[in-house]
Amino acid sequence: CVIKLDKNRIRFICRSDLVDGTQVWGSVKTSILFNSFRIESQCNDEIYCAVNLGHLMAAIKSGEHAKDMLVKLNKRGTQPVLHFSISVQSAPGAASDRPRHDI
Repeated sequence: CVIKLDKNRIRFICRSDLVDGTQVWGSVKTSILFNSFRIESQCNDEIYCAVNLGHLMAAIKSGEHAKDMLVKLNKRGTQPVLHFSISVQSAPGAASDRPRHDI
């Protein structure tokens, strides 16, 4: 699945593995998905990345009840990754759990 991020929208372009060549396109405003969204790039503030849709869904699902989720485009060695850092509500006085995912 290819994701295109820009200041106003996130677009998903997914192809089927079937021989019929099926493609699915979707677009959503960043303001619907995020309370706060910032994008910076040297390419007109647009970022394209290819991700495994199953891994992306798992990372997002793990933050379903999160207090806060931070998504960054990072590098692991020479490989670009989307890094998800998730703050979950913990019991008073307990350490805050912060699951992390790189996809």
